[in-house]
Amino acid sequence: MYIGARPTRKALKSQREKVREAAANMGRLDASQVVKKLNWVTGGWADYYSVGAVTK
Repeated sequence: MYIGARPTRKALKSQREKVREAAANMGRLDASQVVKKLNWVTGGWADYYSVGAVTK
């Protein structure tokens, strides 16, 4: 078991804004390009909060 880190409301709000901004700047890209860019935007953030199994 690991101590699970959970993002704060502020961190979640900030990440949602980054995803919205990135999606708005994509225009009419191919779906695979959109997925690739959004994965890049969210990848590091998700890795930061995935430190192991989290149980309540």
